[in-house]
Amino acid sequence: MLHNEPHKYEFEEPIIQLKGLSCGYDDEPVLTDVNLTIKRGDFVGILGPSGSGKTTLLKSIMGLANIYKGEILIEGDPGQKNRSSIGYMPQMAQIDWDFPITVEQIVLMGTIATNKLFPWYSKPARKRAYKIMDRMSILEVRNKHISELSGGQKQRAFLARALVNNPHILLLDEPTSGIDIRTRDEIMHLLDEINHQDVTIIVATHEINAVAAHLPRVICVNRAIVADGSPKDIFTTEILSETYGSMVHVTEYEGLALVAESPHIFGRDISKDL
Repeated sequence: MLHNEPHKYEFEEPIIQLKGLSCGYDDEPVLTDVNLTIKRGDFVGILGPSGSGKTTLLKSIMGLANIYKGEILIEGDPGQKNRSSIGYMPQMAQIDWDFPITVEQIVLMGTIATNKLFPWYSKPARKRAYKIMDRMSILEVRNKHISELSGGQKQRAFLARALVNNPHILLLDEPTSGIDIRTRDEIMHLLDEINHQDVTIIVATHEINAVAAHLPRVICVNRAIVADGSPKDIFTTEILSETYGSMVHVTEYEGLALVAESPHIFGRDISKDL
């Protein structure tokens, strides 16, 4: 269980604001009329089905999606200057694992935005890279090709890349996808520690029970904002069914609201026979 107590920054100015935002790609909006405020110190989960706009929401904050309407303020500024304070970890499915690059090179890529000497790296950049690799427990594999890593090591390498510039904001797209339970829990507790060191974190995830249920705040998305609040308020049959466009059953276990999936056999919902 992660820490769910309010941060000391709870009443500070917003660090991210989306105002009437419509965004997408190739003149096709993915999200429409999004109004959202993220405060300094928030730890937020973004939930929604495939194609709902979770990744697009993160990319719009990064400046990687087209803005058709509205605006985004990063630390009060509508321009690009504060985006260097953002660390971003993409979905692992988007990575070309055959690309010839080592762990150390991946992490150093996170310094490019502030590196005037690229493709050479300064001593301070290398020092930061070694420090964060040590913290992520991947320093000993720094010279390995990314295809040689375990699933957990891959996640940690790209998390290290996102953290190497000491960002104020950390955006993570499915950071626990494709890894075992133990590694997932280690990463979530690591993110909890990072969050309590004054880093605002937004996590897009499809893992409702394993990840989102343990976060202080959850935002449900399906082409727009469906709901925003604590898991206790958000995890209801009505809200999750609206989010996912089909019936979602919610139960309670030891004070946690959890999604109960109905089993299917050969396309038939056997729960109807129980």
